[in-house]
Amino acid sequence: LVIAIKGTLAVERPCIANTEAVCPVGFSLPSMHAAISFTLMFAFLGRREFPAVFLFALFVSFTRLNIGVHTFEDIAAALPIGFMSFFLADSMWKRWAQ
Repeated sequence: LVIAIKGTLAVERPCIANTEAVCPVGFSLPSMHAAISFTLMFAFLGRREFPAVFLFALFVSFTRLNIGVHTFEDIAAALPIGFMSFFLADSMWKRWAQ
């Protein structure tokens, strides 16, 4: 889902303009790291481990901002994508696991 959206929107990374920074190849919006960590976070909703996984997702998102490879919009776009990814995976798992 993230790869399709990145290819469709083709938003350049914020670090492209900074010639001194190491900039990953590829587009920026949405952040795949953040989307994966948010998907994991939604998987732990309602469990006692949720606060730790929530902090992990925030940490991953903050590091992507801090090193300058994503903008806040990239991270914010990853949140609903993480929710949709979890919902789809959970629905398929429940259907096929029966």
